[in-house]
Amino acid sequence: LVVNIFSIPKYTKLEVLDGRSQPITFGSNFRLIEENTSVMDRFLGTEIKVIGYKITVKIERLTNDNIDTYTFKVKNDFGQSVHMISVLSAGTPEPPLNVTVVPVANGARVEWTTNFNGGFKQSFFVEYREQGDKKWE
Repeated sequence: LVVNIFSIPKYTKLEVLDGRSQPITFGSNFRLIEENTSVMDRFLGTEIKVIGYKITVKIERLTNDNIDTYTFKVKNDFGQSVHMISVLSAGTPEPPLNVTVVPVANGARVEWTTNFNGGFKQSFFVEYREQGDKKWE
């Protein structure tokens, strides 16, 4: 989870809350990383460089318990800003449809029709073995 914070003066308080408005405890599974950053922004028609902070909350071992909405509350001497980020589960990919294997010169061509991909880009690994062999390649 990454939030860019642009604050002059530097923010004085940062809270990260889960969907039940409970503060996140940073430790073994949640880590907080703060870095200085800058971006170009437009102010009164002029492009300017804005200095700020990149706040990253790293979830070390993502589980179903981490599928939630997270609220970042940031305060400085002038006020408070709130930003929400949702971590969503896209679902498990479905097996491919119409799988065919066609012999070609020195091997085989494997083709299939994709099914629901779970919502994310997929990679595929094709394993094979000769008939009678126990080991897959």
